[in-house]
Amino acid sequence: MKEGAVIPLGLFGVQANLDEMKSLGAKLRELANRIPRDEQRAIVEYLRHGAIVFAIMEYTRDVLDDAFGVSGGSAILTDGVFYWRRDAAEYVEHYGVGLPDAFLDRGRSLSWQ
Repeated sequence: MKEGAVIPLGLFGVQANLDEMKSLGAKLRELANRIPRDEQRAIVEYLRHGAIVFAIMEYTRDVLDDAFGVSGGSAILTDGVFYWRRDAAEYVEHYGVGLPDAFLDRGRSLSWQ
């Protein structure tokens, strides 16, 4: 990887429309319940407070159980090292969808601040 390149956050590092996200549903379900409960809230808040890189007005729906919707859900946010879809926080909050170890290690080293 090129130095200074921003890393996609697993499945959430894709720019995808609703149909494309639905095609990832099985993979999202496989990753459910992988985030430790005691850490989930901190991770969700960290994801929600990323800097907006690419704003998209699309309203996204939960592709697993239709439990939530997110205005601008396919917008791209970043922490300067990783980038992710805005609706990633909702998948972590509602399903505990797992995230790459490198992201978790970085967040923990920053105390999710």
